[in-house]
Amino acid sequence: LAAIAAEAGVSRQALHLHFGARGSLLLEMVRWVDERSAFFEQLEPIQELEDPAERLRVYVCTWLDYLPALHPVPGYLARARSDVSAREAWNDRMDALESLYCRPLKELHAKGRLRDGLKPAAALDLVRTIASVHAWEFLVHERGWSQTRTPRTLWSSVEASVLLEDGP
Repeated sequence: LAAIAAEAGVSRQALHLHFGARGSLLLEMVRWVDERSAFFEQLEPIQELEDPAERLRVYVCTWLDYLPALHPVPGYLARARSDVSAREAWNDRMDALESLYCRPLKELHAKGRLRDGLKPAAALDLVRTIASVHAWEFLVHERGWSQTRTPRTLWSSVEASVLLEDGP
């Protein structure tokens, strides 16, 4: 917080008074990046794709392609379990992401295209786990995978874990 306050040319106390808690500041930073990059606006045309599996693929890959613009904030938020405001900020971000994934997963379930009798909630858990900030961060930052390879590979894992190959 001290470094951010210094960069902004304000006191740390002013920063704290304006944002309240560190998690609030981080959430506002992510929202600012969202607005500048028009992340959610980019997703609007995807809603028009007829195939729910393709829609889910584009959502997942777009999210994973977006993570470098946000890094390291999502990783911090995801790990900050003891910081209540950071946890709230993380939940806010994940609720927005889940809302994107839910509709295609429900449609895939209705069409009998989810693997092994998965219900949409369980499929959502798998998608969120495989295409998570943690998985992306591990592969890109700890294992040295390229940003190009990582979304493709994680999507392949989602597809193999969640979707039937050809549908019924």
